[in-house]
Amino acid sequence: MHFNSFGHPFYQYEIAIEKRLQGKRTIFVCPNDYEHNSVLEFIRKDFRVILLNRRLINFLIKIGLKQSYVIDHKLDYSYLLNRKSSGKSPKFFKKKYISKDVCIFTRVKIQPNNNPYNLNYTSSERDFDKDYLAECENIIKQNNFSFKYGFNGFEKKSNQKKEKNNFHTIDDIAKSRIFFGTNTGPYVCAMSLRKPAFLINVIPFLGTHSYHKTFDWHMPILIKDKKSNKFLNLNQIIKYDLYLCNDENISEKGFAFERLPQKIVAKSFDEFIKAYKIGLKEYRPTNLQLKIRKFIEYNTDLGQVPYFPDSYLKELKHIFNI
Repeated sequence: MHFNSFGHPFYQYEIAIEKRLQGKRTIFVCPNDYEHNSVLEFIRKDFRVILLNRRLINFLIKIGLKQSYVIDHKLDYSYLLNRKSSGKSPKFFKKKYISKDVCIFTRVKIQPNNNPYNLNYTSSERDFDKDYLAECENIIKQNNFSFKYGFNGFEKKSNQKKEKNNFHTIDDIAKSRIFFGTNTGPYVCAMSLRKPAFLINVIPFLGTHSYHKTFDWHMPILIKDKKSNKFLNLNQIIKYDLYLCNDENISEKGFAFERLPQKIVAKSFDEFIKAYKIGLKEYRPTNLQLKIRKFIEYNTDLGQVPYFPDSYLKELKHIFNI
């Protein structure tokens, strides 16, 4: 099992579910000091999990133990995620009813001198100031939707202290209708819980590696040339093979990520909410959305490509003018 992450074990769980349907058996192996006990409990409801001393795990890795289930961006995972999960419902869910329409999982910037819980924090261009989503909050209210900020240890608005082995994250997502956030660990959890997802500032540019539902909407982050200080267009991003580069890779190649303007995020989310009310599976994409999606499918080796909001594409026509 991927034991340095909250999110990765969820896609390994989904692959194991598919293997089980094919008649194959899976046993998960994990070090006994893995800190996300909620993830272990989620997996244990369907599979056996063996906990071993971390030194023994490291020795087994040294002599050849490898991750059996890894994500492959060339595969189309919608065949797994579009359908209802055949896994059991976690017993630790406190209540099964929907309590909020939108659950927001984002990472707010933490200054080096303001880390009250000594969080293991690595900065990313995904991170932003706490007022970044103020317009999105207004849009949620204008649509008579409710929302809450999910617990992830970074969001101060949750007014909760960071706790190891907490079950808040999975429970928050389970009791919401829509997942709003970035493509970090909670997003992968949302896929296992089959929640429609609206992702912003996606890193890498096409960073879910095809692991999403057909009807999820994504907003890739912007990429800028450090020397010219100009934004790259879609053709250049594909030509320079940057669409799967993370923060470190992109910098090494002489480029940098830049967060999307707040107004574009808000306008795009308003569009998503309207599509959600119609029904995301019934939503008819615009010609521009289809054009961009087909262009990326044809020019990359991704197994599947998400929809980008129409307003996002129009506002950034200098990026998506193909």
